[in-house]
Amino acid sequence: MNMGNNGHICNQEQVSPDSLVALFLDKNELMIVAILGVWKSGAAYVPIDPNYPDQRVQFILNDTKTSIIISNKHHKEQIDRIMQTSNLSLLNIEIDRLELNNDTKTKTANNSINAGPTNLAYVIYTSGSTSLPKGVLIEHRTVISFYNSISSFYFKTAENSSPENEQQQEAILFLSNYTFDASVMQLIISMLNGNKLVILPTSMTFDDSDSYGYLNDHGLSIIIGTPSQLQHIDLGRLNHLNNLSVGGEPLYKHNLDYFRENFDGLIMNMYGPTEATMINTVEMFASDDKFVNSLGKPLANTFMYILDEHMRVVPPGAIGELYITGNCLARGYLNLPEENLKSFIINPIQTIEEKRDRKNCTIYKTGDLVKINGIRIELGEIENTLSSFSDIKQCSVVVVNDNNIEIERSKKHLVAYYVSTNNEEIIKDLLVDYLTEKLPMHMVPKLIIHIRDVLPLTSHGKLDQKALPKPNFALQMNDYIAPRSLLEEKLCFIWEDMLGVPTVGINDDFFMLGGDSIILMQLTTRMRNELNLNISVKDIFNHCSIKKLSALLLEQNGEGLVKEQFNGQHRKRNFNGDNVTSSGLLPIQKYYFAQDFEIFSAWKQTFTIKAPCSLNLEKLKTALGKLFTRHGAFRLRFKLFRLRFKLDENNDYMQYYADSDVLNDFDVKILTDSQEELKETLQESLNQFNVQTGSLFCVCYQDGFSDGTSRLVFSMHHLIVDSVSWRIICRDLERLYKGLALNKWQSATYLQWVNAVEKYYSNNCAETERQYWQEVAHRTKEFNRKIADLFSNLEAVKPITVVFSLSTEHTEHLLRNCPQVYEVKRIDTLLLTALSRALNILTNLQVNYVTLEGHGREADFDEELDVSDTVGWFTTMFPIELISTADNDLEQDARNVKKVVEDDLPNNGLGYGPLVGYHKNVPRICFNYLGQFNKNITQKLDAWALVEVGEEYDGGSDEDTANTSPSSDADIMSVLAFIANGRMHFKISSRLGTQKCDQFVDCFKATLEEIIQHANSKNLPVEYINGSIEDIELPANSMHQSFIYNHMKANDDTYIVHYLCQYSRKLNPLNMKTAWLTAQKKFPSLRLRFLVNDNEILQIITHDQSLDWHFLDISDEIDQPKSEEVMQIMDRAKKYILEEGRLFRIYLVKRREDLFDLLFSCHHIILDGWSTAVLFEFVHEIYLKLENSESISILQDNAYIKMQYYLNQSCPEDLHFWKEQLVEIEK
Repeated sequence: MNMGNNGHICNQEQVSPDSLVALFLDKNELMIVAILGVWKSGAAYVPIDPNYPDQRVQFILNDTKTSIIISNKHHKEQIDRIMQTSNLSLLNIEIDRLELNNDTKTKTANNSINAGPTNLAYVIYTSGSTSLPKGVLIEHRTVISFYNSISSFYFKTAENSSPENEQQQEAILFLSNYTFDASVMQLIISMLNGNKLVILPTSMTFDDSDSYGYLNDHGLSIIIGTPSQLQHIDLGRLNHLNNLSVGGEPLYKHNLDYFRENFDGLIMNMYGPTEATMINTVEMFASDDKFVNSLGKPLANTFMYILDEHMRVVPPGAIGELYITGNCLARGYLNLPEENLKSFIINPIQTIEEKRDRKNCTIYKTGDLVKINGIRIELGEIENTLSSFSDIKQCSVVVVNDNNIEIERSKKHLVAYYVSTNNEEIIKDLLVDYLTEKLPMHMVPKLIIHIRDVLPLTSHGKLDQKALPKPNFALQMNDYIAPRSLLEEKLCFIWEDMLGVPTVGINDDFFMLGGDSIILMQLTTRMRNELNLNISVKDIFNHCSIKKLSALLLEQNGEGLVKEQFNGQHRKRNFNGDNVTSSGLLPIQKYYFAQDFEIFSAWKQTFTIKAPCSLNLEKLKTALGKLFTRHGAFRLRFKLFRLRFKLDENNDYMQYYADSDVLNDFDVKILTDSQEELKETLQESLNQFNVQTGSLFCVCYQDGFSDGTSRLVFSMHHLIVDSVSWRIICRDLERLYKGLALNKWQSATYLQWVNAVEKYYSNNCAETERQYWQEVAHRTKEFNRKIADLFSNLEAVKPITVVFSLSTEHTEHLLRNCPQVYEVKRIDTLLLTALSRALNILTNLQVNYVTLEGHGREADFDEELDVSDTVGWFTTMFPIELISTADNDLEQDARNVKKVVEDDLPNNGLGYGPLVGYHKNVPRICFNYLGQFNKNITQKLDAWALVEVGEEYDGGSDEDTANTSPSSDADIMSVLAFIANGRMHFKISSRLGTQKCDQFVDCFKATLEEIIQHANSKNLPVEYINGSIEDIELPANSMHQSFIYNHMKANDDTYIVHYLCQYSRKLNPLNMKTAWLTAQKKFPSLRLRFLVNDNEILQIITHDQSLDWHFLDISDEIDQPKSEEVMQIMDRAKKYILEEGRLFRIYLVKRREDLFDLLFSCHHIILDGWSTAVLFEFVHEIYLKLENSESISILQDNAYIKMQYYLNQSCPEDLHFWKEQLVEIEK
């Protein structure tokens, strides 16, 4: 038969241009006839693989709404079944039953319908990103444009050919399945150029010699396929092969090396998504060319850009996403307007000439980067690294959703599959270690699975993910590798519980999981308690993955000893001075006694423990008695042993343990749930605190809460407790009440620690540490003088307190994501970075000093001395230097802080007190990060927990005499931070006055916001919104002034810009309006207004501005006006008033249920063309989220504000440069 028969029958069914005809055919010559026949009829073909599941076939037939399907006769039963189950009514043309006669040929010779360049040529369905396939609409113009561009790579052109050198006919293999667009390429470069298309009979495979004889007989010279397909072809047996074209999958070095073993001709590496018509770039490898990891150069009439998240072209070497525009782009996706809005967007870099000629109006977002936990991942980079392992033959990395019902929400994971050279499984640890050395941890696959022989392929020649073994996440819930022993299994369980994460693998980094030094101490104690192993805080700090830690434990203890310890046998811990009963004071205690207090009972800490039910009072008292015996701090007393008579010296106190029987008569105060009663009781107890005779604490029990819970409220003198101690008391009291044993390895006592610190810094301190703190003290003294000049007479200013909190999501990103971007181990490093920036604005100094409070329990000078399980007041205070960069380089600011607090700080700041002392030399700006409370979110329902940390920590009102910060009275400012119930809380106390304090807080919050937003720009996910609460006034820049000058001319609307966007779909006007309101909140330039004074012109970014929104429903009108007429009538008559703001307007016009016009008008003073593309993309993104009932949480874009600040800075160097340029121009 010929294609005319097929085209004739299609025409009889009233087929017209853009009609869709389904093909349901096997690969043979009739398939080619069918395709050409459909094209001859003017229609477009839709290829369907007969091997598709019925459900997928039904979807495609329903989606295309086709009335004709062309098939082979032996598929009749299958098609009848599909039509019956889906209630489809189709004309099934069985192509191999058509009669071939000369009359029909003559009759149909001229019955074709001419399709135009913009009519559809074919619709190919690609796998959807989530579930359903997407039909890509390809027009004839893009096919012809591609053919014209690609032909020169294969064939001699008229310019380089001659009669003497006539080009020989090429033979191209029809290798690809016709549902893959590579088949179109194979078809058109053969048949449209007078060449030969070779179809391998289905009875032949590349494993038998007959197939190679068949291909050689037909002179096969060109093969186009995926690397996976070509791996199965013995290229050395093809005698006429001169071109190997590779596409559809990344080409790696090991692929090229494999091809070169048997083929030394031209190899072309091609790239292009289906949405951009087959191929867009080509990289050519001659026989002696070395491998380069490159997409190559774009074809003619194709333009490719790497853009950042703001749709700006990135500089060479920077990270961005790939976008394509030109004559190659598809019309879009069939019946998927939302996907079209996401993928085919307004071109933000369209030139003036292109706009005039209406070329390249849209740009396609390839989306070739995937995200895991919000971090952008390039799968090809992982595959390239894995394939470089010596024993790997083939590999592929895929993204798999873990939908285990025990996990709160579905999570994406990386899974690697590989084939080894000897077909044997490679030890997984070798692969993981290899990848870990070369890739960041977030790019190391969670699972690495061995495949025998070859990776499975689809009919397109690509990796068949559905045929891969399904990962068993239920058995391997950790991020990368499961525990391999009982020890690692128990360690994983403890880490998961303490860190509040659902799964921990043995390669996971403690700090990257959100751990900090306070949790580190709790974790150490719990591991000792539950595993009976001798382990220190420093062990975990230096070996911060379970794999490394377990290896250390086995090395230190021996495998046999570890087993014994699991069976309950213990090693005795030895500390020097086991019987210490008295000592001097720690520097922080000396600092307390140096304060000018009327009574020495004036410092307390109050914390609350929540129990899930009412408690038995007798059991509670018994448990408390054991707790007091366990922790000597409850028996601490203080006495004066040396009275100083000089005014500049402090009296000397000592501390000692009172006899254990002093607590025999201790009583718990039983209260109701009344907060007023509690407050009165605590104040009464505070008045009875006595540092010399005791007691220094009280315990209240509250019952009767509506939820059935109860409370234990501890109020303790600060001399015997700190915030780390709260956690220890809560944990130990719960275990004692429940009848559980405490850790048999009791850590050093408080007085042992005091003596050890005093002895070390009196006799054994390194000279380098002494010099370090002397230099810091000297620089701090100079800084204090500058601050005294800036802020004088502040003692007379009444302190004010400001509190605020970050959202749960914001806190989560700060804990989990930001440490990876900024490469820090301490969360407070990032908090101090924000503090540094805020102080820079407040003091106008690049270098500031603050007093940093630490928990003071880390002793690098004595690794055996451990106090992670000890109750007491260990707090340290020491000055640190905060350096802000002049150009506000956030990453450099963070590196500066990290160098001070993580790299250079000797003994974690412990030595400053003993060597210098806590007196007037400490900076009067104080920072304290208390760590995380209620961290183990996976704890059991009957667990006790510290609650209401923020409220309880205050210990009363601001007027209360109880203070909680050791330096709050002398501070110009103190910043307190802690995490409770999943949120970061801040309490800022200041004597700067309301205006300066608000300025500082605003800058501090903005920098925290910027830290997270910057992490987002570095490929970590952030969803947060927090706009300025006040209007911002800035001088108008020079462009603004030019616009305003022209605007003041009568009837001058030169700079009024209009855009028209048409939606061929149903729209929800309310959601569209909300999307624009959200954009107005996000982008400050949409809230601009201008004020013209005698002396200056100001731009004012208002906190809030109403949206100028108009909705018109003209769907009932027969003679509907054109969009341009609507704009002329409604918008041109309304002038923009720059002083009032609202400098853009939205008109949404409903023409019918599925057709809307959106008219956007704005004054050029607020937007340029580039910004408009960014704006529309954002609005569409928000609209689709609203349509899908997704939550919206957007971080304000502060780039505009920063730019205006920058433009208003005095830059003498810039001015000098441009003056010189102007002089040259004048010459």
